[in-house]
Amino acid sequence: MTTPTEQTPSSSGLPFDPLTLLVGLILRWKIVVIALVFSLILGAVAAKLLGKETFETETIIFYKEPDKKDDAGGRNPSVSNRATMLKIPSNLRAVSEKLKLGLAPQKLAGLIQVKVEKRTSLIIITAQWSTAKEVAKIANTMREVFIANQVAMMRADVKNEIDGIETKLEVVNRHLKDADQKLQTFILDNKIVDLNKEIQWNVDQIASMESLLSNSKNEEDTIETQKLNIQERITNLKAKVVEEQSVSKAGKSLADLNIRIERLRRAIHDDKVKRKNTVEMSKDELAYLRAKELLDKGLIAKQDFEKAKAEFEAKEVDAVDTEEIEEWRRQLKVLEGEVIPEKENFKSPTQEMLSSLQVKLLDMELQQVSLSKKVDFVNNQIIRVKARLEVLSGLQRQHTALSKEVSTWDAQKSELESALGKLRKDYESNDSGFVLVSEAPVPLQSIKSNKKIFFGAIAFLGTVIGFVVIVISELNDKTIKSGSEVQSKFSRPVLGTIPDMKDQAGVFPDMDDFPLIETFRLISLNVRRHYPKRGVRIMITSAERWEGKTMVAANLAACMGRQDERVLVMDAQIRSMESEVDLRYMIAEHDKPLKGLGEWLSYDVLSPEEMIWPTVLAGVECIPRLEAAVSPDLLSSMRMKELMETLSENFSFIIVDGPPVGTLVDAELIAQCCDAMIFVVRSRSCVSSVLKKSVERMRGTGTPVAGFVVNYIDPLYLKWT
Repeated sequence: MTTPTEQTPSSSGLPFDPLTLLVGLILRWKIVVIALVFSLILGAVAAKLLGKETFETETIIFYKEPDKKDDAGGRNPSVSNRATMLKIPSNLRAVSEKLKLGLAPQKLAGLIQVKVEKRTSLIIITAQWSTAKEVAKIANTMREVFIANQVAMMRADVKNEIDGIETKLEVVNRHLKDADQKLQTFILDNKIVDLNKEIQWNVDQIASMESLLSNSKNEEDTIETQKLNIQERITNLKAKVVEEQSVSKAGKSLADLNIRIERLRRAIHDDKVKRKNTVEMSKDELAYLRAKELLDKGLIAKQDFEKAKAEFEAKEVDAVDTEEIEEWRRQLKVLEGEVIPEKENFKSPTQEMLSSLQVKLLDMELQQVSLSKKVDFVNNQIIRVKARLEVLSGLQRQHTALSKEVSTWDAQKSELESALGKLRKDYESNDSGFVLVSEAPVPLQSIKSNKKIFFGAIAFLGTVIGFVVIVISELNDKTIKSGSEVQSKFSRPVLGTIPDMKDQAGVFPDMDDFPLIETFRLISLNVRRHYPKRGVRIMITSAERWEGKTMVAANLAACMGRQDERVLVMDAQIRSMESEVDLRYMIAEHDKPLKGLGEWLSYDVLSPEEMIWPTVLAGVECIPRLEAAVSPDLLSSMRMKELMETLSENFSFIIVDGPPVGTLVDAELIAQCCDAMIFVVRSRSCVSSVLKKSVERMRGTGTPVAGFVVNYIDPLYLKWT
């Protein structure tokens, strides 16, 4: 809030104050906004009805080029070749019919552009049309029709490939069936279970028997060497025995020698039989073990295995002595010793050694015979197994050839079935190889349009018209709006400016609240500076009613009362006049019968003290106005003048709340009893010409106009003027 202490009258030579006019235009912004909105609506309607525009949008698709190994029958042309197929007449015709455009394919082709981005597989479809929604539909429909056409072409190609592969598959199935039948017949005829396992078992048998043969031959060679050595020693011993026998005189009986010879022959026979049985048992043991392995692998029947087992157990009985037989042999040896008892001198040491070597030589011969038979048997077994192995190898070659033929046809069948499955999947799929990168959006603005010209011109013209309207309206508004405007039109200063406040009743001062104290301190300072004498009488008036003069009188009185002044505020509106608030609100003694100026002028009150009442404001007393009307002629009477003189003697500052000038004479009559007057002007309510006439009338009374207080001012005027 700004309140000048005193403003020097100035004139710009214009019939209006420029700053006030500018602020007034700003305050009328709603009119400009309404004009702008109306012109925008009118411009939009005109642009829609009269303007033409071209919208452009694009949709982008990505072509997934397949690998060369998957490229079947030329079904996958390059992205550039596919792009050239987009604007074929059939596609354009389908788009026109689907969207009901009614355009020939050639004309629609001119509105659609197709471009392949360099070094990429991106296809950009661009469309142009007169409406935003329709151009997006054209671009997207063009893409959909093209992709659907590509899918149809792909499915037709795939169908031809499927038919060709199915024909090949029938031939392969027929050959596979024949080859499999040959293989099964071969297996049944040769009773083949598992050739590989059987061949491996025979190979293992040959290796085992060759190892056994090698060991046996080594043993045979070793025994032969030992025999030669023993024979040489026996020859030497025989010569020595002859020498000993020639010396010895003792002889042996023929019967004893016969018994001993027979006993030796029987021992030799028993030993040969035992060794023979041992060799045969070893052969049968090998046959038994082989039969057991074949049975475990399922290559022979169980009865063949039982037969081999029985033969082995029979030979084991002949070759191996039980404990009882061993005991019997021991007892027989004891009995033979009793029949022919040994004599200490029966044999010489050389003879005993010779006998021992001869027995050992005999034993070695028996071992050599056994090993020879074992070698022959193992050789025969090796020859038999090799012959079987040769047969199995031939069967394996035949089986491998037949199996290979079956595998070849089966592989061809699998390959064809795999290709057929993939083709059927491609046929059932709607995948054309294209991936949507972006849909064609509805464009927000056109690429070419004259609608903006229509819209902008009408909007600008409407705004200008609105601005012109508010300028004219503001220039035609003759009311007072700001303090600077009052200063430019009158030759007296503006004592203060009071902003427009929402609660007008709340700006009246009381004992506790004085919201406008700073403003009225400056106003009182200006007044006292020009009228410093004691008992000065200042009338507060206005050109019209309801301009706030009572509020100004109350606030000025309250402010002066705070400055060690004895202030009297008098309500001089002796005619009954309506007002929202009068000065009686500040009187402290409401319970007493009040007397006022009307009662003094009509002689109902004899002493001024009877109508002067203390107030709630410090240093302020009041003469109120009552409801009863009094003749205004009394205002110019001697009694009125005497009252004013008396009041000037008793009070240092007298404020008269006078009536508005208007069409009444009351203010002029009261002014004759006052030292100066202050005009209260309500912003945007008081007409300049009315205020000017009122001021001229009041100057005719000879009482000077101290200045103006502009009330209810918009805060924007206070900021800029």
